[in-house]
Amino acid sequence: MNIDDLRLHEVNSQLKAEIDVHITHEREAPSIKECRYAVLQIKNGGYVVYDRLLCRIVNGVFWGKEVDSPLEVARLYNDGHGNPDMSPNGLALGLIYPGSQE
Repeated sequence: MNIDDLRLHEVNSQLKAEIDVHITHEREAPSIKECRYAVLQIKNGGYVVYDRLLCRIVNGVFWGKEVDSPLEVARLYNDGHGNPDMSPNGLALGLIYPGSQE
């Protein structure tokens, strides 16, 4: 994904960003326009809902072997329902931050 331009503006006291992107083509995957959100299985056996456009996790870890719940969340997001939470990326990935082990 290439970012050609980034525009920031304020709307109702919140900072909003607009970007123009060039999206690469994936083999054997639906277009991002029809399926922006998908489910990603993580190494520990859980699942996360992944935003293919922003390349980030937008819903925290679903534990267990069943993929039905995260797939339903991804489907709702693709249908324009719900509000993806952009905060669980580091937590779901299990990131360890410098200085946090003290």
